[in-house]
Amino acid sequence: MLHLNRKSKIAYLSTFPPRECGIATFTNDLISAADGLFMPDLQSVVYAMLTPGASSAGYNPEKVVGFIYQDKPEDFISAAKKINEDDEINLVNIQHEFGIYGSDMGKNILFFLNNVTKPVVITFHTILPEPSIEIINLVQAIAARVETIIVMTNGAAEILETNYGLPANKIKIIPHGIHSVKYTHSAVAKRKLKFSKDSFIFSTFGLLSRNKGIEYFIQAMPEILREYPNARYIIVGATHPEVLKAEGDSYRTSLEELVEKLGLQDSVIFYNKYFHIDKILDFLLATDIYVSTSLDPHQAVSGTLSYALGAGRPVISTSFAQAKALITEEVGRLVGFRNPAEFATAAKSLLVNPKLLEDMGMTAYFRTRHMVWQNVALSYMHIFSSLVPVLSERNMHLPKINFDYLRKITDANGVYQFAKLDVPNPDFGYTLDDNSRALMAALRYYKLNKDPQILKLINIYLGFLKKSLNTDGKFRNYFDKKMEPNLPMETKDSQENADSRAVLALMETIYSKDMEKSVVDTARFLLQKRLNSGVDYKSLRAMAIYCKGLSFVIEGSSGEIKEKATAEMNNYCSLLVEAFNKNHSPQWVWLEDILAYSNSIMSEALLIGYKFTGNKEYLDVGVKTLEFLLEKTFIDGIYMPIGQNGWYIKNGKRAYYDQQPEDVYITVQTLAEAYEITKEEKFKKMMFEVFYWFLGSNSLGQVVYDFRTGGCYDGLGERSINLNMGAESTVSYLLARLRLEDFKGSDPAIIS
Repeated sequence: MLHLNRKSKIAYLSTFPPRECGIATFTNDLISAADGLFMPDLQSVVYAMLTPGASSAGYNPEKVVGFIYQDKPEDFISAAKKINEDDEINLVNIQHEFGIYGSDMGKNILFFLNNVTKPVVITFHTILPEPSIEIINLVQAIAARVETIIVMTNGAAEILETNYGLPANKIKIIPHGIHSVKYTHSAVAKRKLKFSKDSFIFSTFGLLSRNKGIEYFIQAMPEILREYPNARYIIVGATHPEVLKAEGDSYRTSLEELVEKLGLQDSVIFYNKYFHIDKILDFLLATDIYVSTSLDPHQAVSGTLSYALGAGRPVISTSFAQAKALITEEVGRLVGFRNPAEFATAAKSLLVNPKLLEDMGMTAYFRTRHMVWQNVALSYMHIFSSLVPVLSERNMHLPKINFDYLRKITDANGVYQFAKLDVPNPDFGYTLDDNSRALMAALRYYKLNKDPQILKLINIYLGFLKKSLNTDGKFRNYFDKKMEPNLPMETKDSQENADSRAVLALMETIYSKDMEKSVVDTARFLLQKRLNSGVDYKSLRAMAIYCKGLSFVIEGSSGEIKEKATAEMNNYCSLLVEAFNKNHSPQWVWLEDILAYSNSIMSEALLIGYKFTGNKEYLDVGVKTLEFLLEKTFIDGIYMPIGQNGWYIKNGKRAYYDQQPEDVYITVQTLAEAYEITKEEKFKKMMFEVFYWFLGSNSLGQVVYDFRTGGCYDGLGERSINLNMGAESTVSYLLARLRLEDFKGSDPAIIS
């Protein structure tokens, strides 16, 4: 992913805020996610659609670069010509709804398509399943002039193929995006919105119009209230602006009159306002059951339904097209159209079983993680890049370093080993491994900002290492939640690896520049006590980790200490080379008969050994083994670390899943060392590509780093991500991200 010498732009034709419209909201969310991932290399610009007589005031001039009045063909032609003349615009994405591109079902879009010369991708938000000849002809004319068509469901794709005769190879499916929110019980948000904690909240949100069908759930409320008097129905949203122009607020008035007629004034609450998404999400999170009431059986997309499922809320919905595709018995209930009785029956069947309700919400949450906006933006970018190869030569915008989540899962003893989603799980206690890594991450971040909160973390993790040191001078790895020793089955290798990682963390602490004297003194005391008991590692990974620690000693000391550390490094690097000579073959250029976890640390140790001893054999073996590992872990241009479900045994088949963040971090670290030592640009390029695994450049095309919390998910499986965020994964992400800080200025993607 090379940096472009000039900016690249994607131009979007769509409605856009401040216009109150679902397509406008969708486009804004998509662009925000794309900008968050790819700015400054890739810029999103908008040509905003306006209704006749509407003002262009209030639009963001940095984002909206042009306006098109939907009833003026000349505006479409002018926009096409401007886009053609802008060398930085590589591709156009049209967000399509028949009603926003002029009269006669939006035929004015053809004026644009007949004049634009840049590649065009169109997203169809509405697919009519029983189209007239005129609609078929229009859609076919649009399809003939675009490179790719995006729809949001399998059903929509099938309709385009079957009813419109469009070629399947031109149609791609990307789901409607959702906002990344924390899964919480509704009681938390109810307190925020001052709803009674004992209430059962149903909600519907979105711009009001007569096809919403809200009256049918209002009619179901008396039956629900007979058994659940604390039920409340929240209707959130203003009347659609176009509806207001055509008929005023008559639909809302009719709903209010129905509420009064049924005596539901205390149970049905209207919020007549176009809310920002943050407020909408507050309402959703306070919801116990979301109600989707559409009267259009052919509705292919409902952003409100997607948002509700994404917030982890069970749904009762009429059986429109998208609902039938998304709503199963595990996440909600489908009912008929215009049927209050079925609404009431479904509602009561769920309210009677709180455990079922909670399970359904959790299932909905897990099933929709691939739909978060960052993942949707990545899917769009894959399509864009396939059409315009220069777009693949981009850098991702690196997220700012964020220690918030690490602080969250750290208590006074140390960092907890595991979490359930983003909530620390004390039941599994702590490990030396995690706290040693966390200490190194905190040390490196403290160098950048001297934040006293980070210094506090350093002291906590260093204190954990102190508690972990036995009286015999050896480190203990596992502790329960009360900081009592907890000794699960553990191999000799894993014991040595944890021990060596603690030694590495102490060595880095001692030789960290500008570190507080009390911290250095404590680390020095602990390291001396550990070294007094002797170091005699047999595990190749432990040897390599120890060499990494020795590099800090050699670089930061002089005289006898430096000489002794250099001799130790020579000794262990020689053992690594000996292992290579014993195990390698022309087809297996490695030090062991297995590729397992943290593989590249051994190549890295040899590269570091060359750096400090000048032994060219270390360099030769280090580079050879690293290149072999990269050959086995880059598949079709995507980094795929060796999977822990079987690893990769010599003469066997490699496992692809589950992929672990620790392997990504170690490989980033090794490639950084390889570049700094060899000055070969390919290693720096691959370092960024490996890091992008966290940001969605992986086999699932999904972001593994959680921008919302600053945490990292626990692993990547064949079909889904492990959404728990434990210590190892989060600290691995932070260590990888911090390593890239050393390249600030050498790569334009580095922003912090």
